[in-house]
Amino acid sequence: MRILSVALATFLALPVPAAEHREEVLRDSPAAYWRFDDALDCCAQEATDKRALKADRGENVSLIAPGPRAPKFPNFDAHNVAADFTEVKSGAFLRVADPGARSEFDFQKDTTITIEAWVQCRALGEGRLVYIISKGRTGNPGTKAGNQSWALCLRGARSAKGAVACPSFLFRDAKNDGDRSWHRWTTTRGFPPGEEWHHLVVSYTFGKPGSAKAWVNGVALDGAWDLGGATTLEPVLDDDEVWIGGSMGGAAENQFPGAIDEVAVYRAALTQERIARHAQREGPLPELAAVTSADPVPPAPPKP
Repeated sequence: MRILSVALATFLALPVPAAEHREEVLRDSPAAYWRFDDALDCCAQEATDKRALKADRGENVSLIAPGPRAPKFPNFDAHNVAADFTEVKSGAFLRVADPGARSEFDFQKDTTITIEAWVQCRALGEGRLVYIISKGRTGNPGTKAGNQSWALCLRGARSAKGAVACPSFLFRDAKNDGDRSWHRWTTTRGFPPGEEWHHLVVSYTFGKPGSAKAWVNGVALDGAWDLGGATTLEPVLDDDEVWIGGSMGGAAENQFPGAIDEVAVYRAALTQERIARHAQREGPLPELAAVTSADPVPPAPPKP
């Protein structure tokens, strides 16, 4: 009996294995979620089983690149894969068709969008803006230029310790009044580009400019509206596609310079506790650095 008691106590003292990242994300009910682990030659399936939201593969996008993996990232197995967009200088992106009016991708005033992704940003010049996932601004036939409903990007900046990549949320408001209709919120701290994987979350309630928030590796970051200022307006809406890894017709300047994994879009905010669960890693967190300067902010992002 004593032996059994000791064995039971030893078993209960063992660390509880972390839930798979997929389980953690699905627990928070994403509106859309792409893992890339079940990617086919043609596309990456959508993990909440919405087959209409599969991400079709553009030319030269690798869907078998190494992603965040165990043991460093305990929510993943040792064979986890990601999408890599660096094989060509332009045109490498994944495209998701918008199902139509009032789809999962349409956000009105007082609705919340939260975007999550793991990224490996290998290089990023100061002032450059690269796309992780966005709706609109594709340059597709029949769409209007500048129709940016929402986007999660990285913006290159400088810190006292060198280059940093800062999470950035960008959209164009429904008033559509020239350069004044662009609105971009960017964090005041960032991570150094390189081979390290980073977990990103950005959240915003349209119409409430003070609601913009971001997290890198589970750490909450401050930010500021660095283009167009804050607005209480809702975003421009249409049925243009959602792209992962690129924008503006596949322009090289805006293509993501690295790999992306586990992309999710939610129609609600995530708590700090839930974000921390999604961002689990072993060992110390990568250092974040405060932005000291960036290239002068242009009056508007470059047009397609």
